[in-house]
Amino acid sequence: MLVIFRDAVNSACGQASSAAGPFYCAGDDHVYLDLSFFQDLWQRFGAPGDFARAYVIAHEIGHLRTGLESGDVKQCNTSAATQP
Repeated sequence: MLVIFRDAVNSACGQASSAAGPFYCAGDDHVYLDLSFFQDLWQRFGAPGDFARAYVIAHEIGHLRTGLESGDVKQCNTSAATQP
């Protein structure tokens, strides 16, 4: 599942602020995309446009696919979801 949020969100991996950026949570098999990250991508890092956004989304979907295909016991990467 894809979860779109702005600024902060709760997930099975914990609470994440916009500082964490987009992330995949193995605890609930969801990809979380923070809209404010895409604004920062453009304004702070000079990466505007569809390609930059698509690259980030594809990267996170890749984590989701890998997680679903692996069949491993699910563990949360809490470092991504708990950064200030």
